Amino acid sequence: MTAAFVMPDPRETYVRRLEKKERELATTVRRITLVSWLRLAALGCLVLLGFFGIRGARVALWLLAVPLAGFLGLVLIHAILHANRERLRGITGYYRRALDRLDDRWAGTGNRRTDLVEEGHAYALDLDIFGDGSLFELLCMARTEAGERTLAGWLSSPAAREEILARQEAVAQLVPRLHLRERAALIGEKLRGNIDPRDLTRWGEEEPVFGR
Repeated sequence: MTAAFVMPDPRETYVRRLEKKERELATTVRRITLVSWLRLAALGCLVLLGFFGIRGARVALWLLAVPLAGFLGLVLIHAILHANRERLRGITGYYRRALDRLDDRWAGTGNRRTDLVEEGHAYALDLDIFGDGSLFELLCMARTEAGERTLAGWLSSPAAREEILARQEAVAQLVPRLHLRERAALIGEKLRGNIDPRDLTRWGEEEPVFGR
């Protein structure tokens, strides 16, 4: 018989992850600064050796390959570090928003869309289900149009007991998978605004352009 999963304290988990990622971000920023200076030094060596090569020192021309290779390698490392910095900034922002929700500082900072529910809905706007300071703003962490519309549909229409239990089970399975949630949040930021499910549906219903 397997042991039951113990629900971790969300605040403790988020604070610990945020502190860890902030340390990694600070380290990455320092490395970017160091690589920037090394790139400048390699470029200076290139210019200096090029100058002596022009003046007739053939050995200087042969030695150009060393700082050139170093400079190109540092450019690659610099690009990798910049990408890692942006990734860490996204993750720290994700955990800061999570802590803001726990500390009740979320109102006015999230998704406040009101166009995802039909006009004249029986309760959606009167009960602050959508809009500024709404339940939708509190809950919505979706990064795509499809995700936003799915959550809006759940909040604006009833569901059977079996469906509710299935959703709760899906959420429980995501609780311990922090790395998966981090990756999903980062990927979602890149996809935001690029995918409209209505366009995808229309494309899928069109006649095929090519044959077999």
